[in-house]
Amino acid sequence: MEERHVKGVHLVNVFKFVKWKRGILGVRKFLEEWHGLPGHQKINEQTYIEKEWYDYDIYLKLLRVADKSVGTGDLSKIYEIGYWNIKNLGHLSYLARTPDIKEFMKSAIDNWHAVYDFGGVKAVVDEEKKLVLQYYGFPAAPEKCLYFKGSLTGMMEICKLKGKVEQTACNAKGDDYCEFELTWE
Repeated sequence: MEERHVKGVHLVNVFKFVKWKRGILGVRKFLEEWHGLPGHQKINEQTYIEKEWYDYDIYLKLLRVADKSVGTGDLSKIYEIGYWNIKNLGHLSYLARTPDIKEFMKSAIDNWHAVYDFGGVKAVVDEEKKLVLQYYGFPAAPEKCLYFKGSLTGMMEICKLKGKVEQTACNAKGDDYCEFELTWE
């Protein structure tokens, strides 16, 4: 299995989302769910450090547990985590200085390897009111697609665009990459 890593800020933000959504009781439930999984180490809110690298598979598991802790376990809260994360920027504040969707995505692409040590994203269609983005090199896991769709929706909102984000390809469904189409008025 290929090793993939993500900066700890993403893991830290899972805790922050759970706390924002359900408070300390939500964090307790989240930790109980996590600790109930076989073979998982004990963690707490201070386990992960924003600027350190962590196994991407752990991040995906944290997303699933957070979804179960604040939702029903149907993965729908992962979209919300992506949306919330981008709207509350923090680690992506460099993007907020240029609220133009094209510049926003260019910055995200240019800074990709500051957050992920694998994969990438590229714009394959760049029209006046449409972007098509392909994410490649990711494990075939629906969690990452929901997270990215939420993030992209949040980016559009930050840029004050009214439109939609549609997933048009998914490696979890056999495609070579995950593709998202952003269109706006």
